Amino acid sequence: MKKKVLIALVALAVIAGIGYGVYQKVFAQRRVNTSLLTTAFAPAPAEVKTQIDQAVVAIKSADWLASLKTLKEIADKGGLSQEQKDVLGGTCSDISGMKLGANAAAVEELILEIQTKLAE
Repeated sequence: MKKKVLIALVALAVIAGIGYGVYQKVFAQRRVNTSLLTTAFAPAPAEVKTQIDQAVVAIKSADWLASLKTLKEIADKGGLSQEQKDVLGGTCSDISGMKLGANAAAVEELILEIQTKLAE
């Protein structure tokens, strides 16, 4: 009797694990944490804050290309703290995990350019 209960519990655990994995792949949408951007760039000059706000609006509307163009402008300016570099890199990684749509190649190219600039 104990053996049957144990087998049933193991089977339920396996089914639950598979169900959770399917849920994560199909139903749970990844998100880009825009609050990290606004927090990391809070001490930045007004012009950079405005660009961050533009990038956040583009991210929230899933306009990955526009958001990355703005983030690349910020990265190209230089003078970023390590925290800001880390947040920009993390944001690029988050965006790369999203459904990129028709502009996927351009988005991936911008991500690579930003990451290369941050590594300098």
